[in-house]
Amino acid sequence: CAVSYAYSQDLKVVNIDGKGCTGEFPFIISNSNPLASEKINTYLNVDLLLIVPGSFKKCPFERVMSNSGSFSANTDFEEYSININSKTILSLSIKGETTAAYPQNASWDYNFNAITGDVIYPDELFTEAGYLKIKKQLQIK
Repeated sequence: CAVSYAYSQDLKVVNIDGKGCTGEFPFIISNSNPLASEKINTYLNVDLLLIVPGSFKKCPFERVMSNSGSFSANTDFEEYSININSKTILSLSIKGETTAAYPQNASWDYNFNAITGDVIYPDELFTEAGYLKIKKQLQIK
């Protein structure tokens, strides 16, 4: 049984519509492959914004930003960059600041299969021995 996928031709990355909220956060649009863009958006929104895309009441950042003046955890998304946007891979880096007891810089990196919208994990790219070697080298530095 062979599976055939059409190559993604147009994963377009735009800033999410904040509707009164400020922040930089990627939103993926695709006319030729809406399933892939929907999967990527759902993954990013649930993982970082703690919300299903489109289910917010005021803005996409409402679950992670505190405007109440009382102490609570808070995440500000300051910028994102596109590392790779090819026919087969979409790689994004997102930077921001998290605040709980103290503010901290934060960064998140994601790699997606641009055809299916699935997350690409390291164990899908490397053999076990190769992955362990890279992991060991990173820990030394």
